[in-house]
Formats: sequence, structure tokens, C-alpha cells
Amino acid sequence: MAAGAGVEGAEDGDERLDDTKGGMQKKAWMPPELLQPEAAWTDMRDMGKIRDECKALLADSRQLVLKDLQLAKTKWETALDTVEETGEEVRVVTAYNLVLNLCAYAATRGQPRALDTALDVMSRMVERGARPTLVSFNTLMNVCAKSAAADLGEQAVTNARTVLSMMEDANIRPDAITFTSMLDACARAAAVRGGRGGWTRGWQNGQDVLDLMRTKGVRRTAMTYNVMISICITGASARLEGQSYILQEAVDRGV
Repeated sequence: MAAGAGVEGAEDGDERLDDTKGGMQKKAWMPPELLQPEAAWTDMRDMGKIRDECKALLADSRQLVLKDLQLAKTKWETALDTVEETGEEVRVVTAYNLVLNLCAYAATRGQPRALDTALDVMSRMVERGARPTLVSFNTLMNVCAKSAAADLGEQAVTNARTVLSMMEDANIRPDAITFTSMLDACARAAAVRGGRGGWTRGWQNGQDVLDLMRTKGVRRTAMTYNVMISICITGASARLEGQSYILQEAVDRGV
């Protein structure tokens, strides 16, 4: 996930710098590419190259993932073996994250085994000594959300909560992408159920996620509110009231 890669990179810019050497005052809020242009851009190019190389290794798996998930899994396990032999942690984690993204792609297309397969990928990742990152867990959360399309319905919401618990156990702090994917699971589960009952349950699940965001100190984004509105769309007469409430809150928060 491209956005996820940006999340990981942002962690490098958390350093508190206040050095005027080189003629440019360094501020804590400045991204690393402004502080060290050549080094930062070189790192970005290297990451892009690594990602492209891993995607090339997984090309066969992507072609197969909708036709034969088990065969695709066999292909990507061979690719992961090849990547692991390099011993390069960044390359290994990138490859695993791309495989998890393939599982999300399969879930979007209604593959019933997509989530179980993604959990197998995470298990292998840990067993082989690779540490899942925020991107890894966010992608797994996305698999949970998309799995509602495979008639998992409310179970998709339960699975999303389980992934959040896994993140806490791994000391990975969830972000807005994490919770937006959880809300997506609520919205998709509500759509599977349909009608006013779907709206009522989806709305309550969504409110629970918003409460978690508040507790964790995670700021709501425009996408957060967009997904909540999509929950309202599954309802009948109650949906207008819910949409008005969400839109007004978004305006009040300056989103």
C-alpha cells in the first residue's frame, strides 16, 4: 500500500533537530528530504527500487490470486524464500507487505479464504523472524474489512477488533488508516445485513470505533467521516439524521 509506505517513512522525521549548520535552520516539523536532500531522496529511490523488485517476483502470484488462491500462495512462498535469502530486513518486510496486499485484493473480489491466508502470511512472517510493521497490520486490517464482501458480515468487525488487539500486543500504535479500515469493516458488514437493522448495527459499531480513536488520541480525517456516511447509506429513514450528525461534526472539527 503506497500510503502505508509513507507512514513508515514518517517515523524517520520524528527526530528533534535544531542545527543551523549548512545555512538552513532545521526544525522538528521538517520532513527528512528537506533536512538532507541527497540522502533522503536516495533512500526513497532505493525503497522504490526494492518495492519494484519485490513486485516483479510476485507478478505470477498476482495473476493467479483470483483464479487459484492456493496456487498463488505456493508461488509467493517461493518468492518469499528468495527474498529471505538476501537477509535484507527492509526487502523482506516489503515483500511480506505486498503479499498481504494480494490477500486484500483477493478479499475485495470475494475470495472466501483471503483472511485465513493473510493470517498464515503474518504467522510465517513472525516465525521467520521478520517484524510486522504498521503497514503490515494496516494491510491485514484492510483484508478484514474487504472480507465482509465474502459474506462474513459481522464477523469482519470482530476480526478487525482482533487485529487491533494484535497490534497492541506487538506495541504497534494504530493510526487513522487503521481505524478507517475498521470503519470500512463496519460499513461493509452493515451493507451485508442491509436495511434499518444493518444501519443500526453499523452505526453503533462505527461509534465504537470513533470512541477508540478518541481514546487513542488519533485525529479523525475526511476519509473517517466519508466511511461513517457510507454506513448511513445502508439505512432507511434513519440515515438522514446520521448523515447530518456526521457532517456537522466534521465541520465542527475543521475537517
